[in-house]
This record gives sequence, structure tokens and C-alpha cells, in this order.
Amino acid sequence: MVRFKNRWLLLSLTFAGPSSSASSTDSSQAASASASAAAAVAAPPPPNLTPYAILQHLRASLSDNFGAASSGANGGSLAIRYWSASTRTAIVRCGRAGVADVVAACTLLASIEGRRVRIVVRHVGGTIRKVQEAAVRLDRRRIERAKLARRGKLGMAGHDSVEVGQGPREEQEEEDDDQGAMDALMQLKDDDDEGDEEQP
Repeated sequence: MVRFKNRWLLLSLTFAGPSSSASSTDSSQAASASASAAAAVAAPPPPNLTPYAILQHLRASLSDNFGAASSGANGGSLAIRYWSASTRTAIVRCGRAGVADVVAACTLLASIEGRRVRIVVRHVGGTIRKVQEAAVRLDRRRIERAKLARRGKLGMAGHDSVEVGQGPREEQEEEDDDQGAMDALMQLKDDDDEGDEEQP
């Protein structure tokens, strides 16, 4: 019996405003796009963004930056297991041998669906359960920062910036979205507990 060893990555995506000149294959634009995406106010992801689209852009970045050999070796086990548009987090599965290449390809990705993006790898784990727990901790920190920012106790510094000045209705909707994302993560955890990925 052969067991495939995987690594699980927790990604945080920060989108900048719409751009017409962004390209995911130009590595010279990657550094400038990453710097400008960090300085820009976080925008919502494209409305038609799917896990499959993110996966295709990750595979293209892997191929463009590390060549066909690395793309072939790492592309087979690469999969998006979870994507939340409300929290802009994703859980990615990759092979244990190529985790460094996949992390670098995520970092070098400059745009997705024509929008500049900054991808930060928040956690790397050996099991999906540990990555899910890290995602829940990250979401709780974001919720706590949002509550503090609304009370005026925390400035707008940091990558996980929040929007201030929302009315009570938007606050409730945002908390509902965050709770829904945590519920989805816990459901994914329960589904993963039911079956292991063992191959004969």
C-alpha cells in the first residue's frame, strides 16, 4: 500500500482594484504589482473567481517560473480544497517534495482574472486539520481586529486591514459571512475525517 505524502497550504489573497495591464506571466511586473497590491486598499475578489481559476493560475505560475519539469512533478498533486470569497482564504494541497516550489509560485503570482493580487502563505501543515485550525485562528484574529477598529482602538495598519465606518447592518452581514466561513471550514474538516487519501 502506498500513501502519498502531501502538504497543505493556507493562503491569504489580497486583491487590488481592477487593472487592465496586469499579467501573471511577467516576472518583472510581479515585484511592482506585489508592492502596489500591498499598498492598495484591499478590494473584494472578482465575482466570477472559482477554485478552478485559482488552480489554473497557480499551475501557470509554477510552469512559468520553474519550467515544465517542476510543473509536471508538482502539478499532479496540486489541488484547491477550500476557497472562501468572503475571507479571501484558500487551502491548497501539494506534494511534500515540491512544497518550496509551490510556495514560491504562489508568492510570484501577480494577477488572477486580470486583477492584481498578493498571496501570502499563512501556514504550511502536514494535515488538513491543522491548516483548518490555523484558518479558524486567522479568521478569529480578523474578527477581533474588525471589532477593535470599529471601537476606534486600532488603526488601519497591517495586511489584514478592515473597513471602518460601516453601519450596524453591514457589521451584522460581515459577522454572518465570517461565521459562515468558519462553518464551512468545520464542515470540510468533518468531511475529511470520514475518509483518508490512501492509494492501493
